[in-house]
Amino acid sequence: MRAAGRERWKGFLLRMSWHSRPAMTRTFLPHGRASLQTGQSMMRSFASTFSSIVFLLTSAACGPAPSDDTAPTGPSSAIEVGTERQALASWSSAAPMSTARFDHSATVLPSGKVLVAGGDPGTTTYLSSAALYNPATNTWAATGSMTQARSAHVAVLLSSGKVLVIGGTFGSTTTAELYDPATGTWSATASMLAVRNHFTLSPLSSGKVLAVGGTNSSGLGLASTELYTP
Repeated sequence: MRAAGRERWKGFLLRMSWHSRPAMTRTFLPHGRASLQTGQSMMRSFASTFSSIVFLLTSAACGPAPSDDTAPTGPSSAIEVGTERQALASWSSAAPMSTARFDHSATVLPSGKVLVAGGDPGTTTYLSSAALYNPATNTWAATGSMTQARSAHVAVLLSSGKVLVIGGTFGSTTTAELYDPATGTWSATASMLAVRNHFTLSPLSSGKVLAVGGTNSSGLGLASTELYTP
């Protein structure tokens, strides 16, 4: 939480503030737009004269917008950001997912499609299902389910084109698995050394993947890190 403050952007005086909101994910698409999947929360949308898409994303996700208009609430939906450096940026609705979910992962594949996996539908059961978003047709299609349900996990695209998914809050797991876009299937891979939820996963130039921090099964923050070698 950050107290309200003021910042100047290219001569404009802005009032900025931060407030808590349910988890959401964002995925940048190859054509310069961005797809946001949000849980059961209110999404603020607005028109902005700023040229930077970074400001648009930051304001929409984290604080009050200039016009402070709110979109309807409800189950998870996908919202697509306007293109970069427009004179007047805008928001438009994209096709909704077939299943509401939050704390899921979203990964852009080499094909340009977006893989959404797992998450929490707001019930007592986490999801193992996955779906593919096609930005060219604005449609969703089911794909193979993960080997286990998980939420608050992390996913990253490997140099091989496969997607590595690790951790999550299904019994606070250390397990990991790989998604193969060529076959639409998942397979198990080496588990992490420690239980991690809500952590970061970064691909390195060496081909290895760095897992950093997160929370353990007791909800306590972690300072530890570890490396995954494909």
